[in-house]
Amino acid sequence: MKPTRLLPLLLLLATMPAAASSDDTTAPTSAIQFSFCPRVGTHGAFEREYINYVSVNLTVGISGGERGLTVAGLSNVVRGDATGVQIAGISNHVQGTGRGLTVAGVVNMARGGYQGVQIAGIANHAGDVQGMQLAGLYNVAGRVRGVQIGIVNVAENSDWTLGLVNIVRDGQMSLGLQYDAAGSVLLAFRSGGRHLYGILGAGYNHRTGGMATEAGIGVRIPCARWLDLRQEVAASSLYASEGQAAWGVSYLFAPAFRIGQHFALAVGAGIGYQSFYPTHQPAASPFVLWQGDGTRQVSLNLQASVEYVF
Repeated sequence: MKPTRLLPLLLLLATMPAAASSDDTTAPTSAIQFSFCPRVGTHGAFEREYINYVSVNLTVGISGGERGLTVAGLSNVVRGDATGVQIAGISNHVQGTGRGLTVAGVVNMARGGYQGVQIAGIANHAGDVQGMQLAGLYNVAGRVRGVQIGIVNVAENSDWTLGLVNIVRDGQMSLGLQYDAAGSVLLAFRSGGRHLYGILGAGYNHRTGGMATEAGIGVRIPCARWLDLRQEVAASSLYASEGQAAWGVSYLFAPAFRIGQHFALAVGAGIGYQSFYPTHQPAASPFVLWQGDGTRQVSLNLQASVEYVF
């Protein structure tokens, strides 16, 4: 087909009526719409009224609803519901309910909730979520029936939050003082839902005389009102006055015993790998299982903590 005949055909498809929307039978629909910027496109000043099945927006696109594929160089703004796939260089904004897959370089927002997968470089915001939120920085939602994955996760209800800081209204948060076999005394914050939680800790290592830090993820298995079984994977770093002394990764299995409403005692054992500078070998755990070239070792990891549960 000649290029001169292609443009009129696209314009015809853009304004051609399609099947009526299940949630708004009065809104006009179109198979395809194209825009350069708001009000400059195939629907002109009436773009906010249309429900589209395919939308291509060079910069920012505005519509009454989306039912298929929506792509924007900068942002998609949907005043109603959106189903299918929305992709934007910066942001997707859905004032109604979203369903399907939405991907944005910076932020996704769905005021009415989202069913499916939200992926954003920085943040996802939604009402209730069924599915998954995946963000480079943080996720915010109401009730979550699925998984939140981000550095920070916020929800009213969520059993599965995979992040370092998880603020869940009906979840569990604790602040505790812990000591391990490497000689580190840490103030550790554990936060999450019913099963998954994040770990952030900082403190002092008396063997190096410097700072100690820890970050990780844990799985909680509730056994009784007074007993949880924990499994944790964490990365740690030790520092001395002249710089970094050692780093390592470890696995820990620790029963946690509730004492009253606000206190817990956890005692556990596991295995860890440490890499350290030869001058700071005492910074590693003394219970050595394997010794490498003088700067690496695998050792038994022991840890105890007393925690205040919020």
